Amino acid sequence: MAHDFYAAADALSNQSGQMSVALVVLQQKLDDAQNTKNGIETPIGRSSLIRQAGSDRARVRRGYLEKRSESLYDSSHR
Repeated sequence: MAHDFYAAADALSNQSGQMSVALVVLQQKLDDAQNTKNGIETPIGRSSLIRQAGSDRARVRRGYLEKRSESLYDSSHR
């Protein structure tokens, strides 16, 4: 099955000059599935890293705001 997919992707690639985004995504998913089947650890995808960075920034900001509100509360209640 994988060989047929790559043959079709190559044919479309040669025909249009570049692979469409959908084919690239499908190819990545196929590679990930093949690597998982072979027991190879797959790298973290770019979108996962972007989501992780966003949640890290939000967590840091929440922590900063909590500390700031605590210090303002402490200074006003002395």
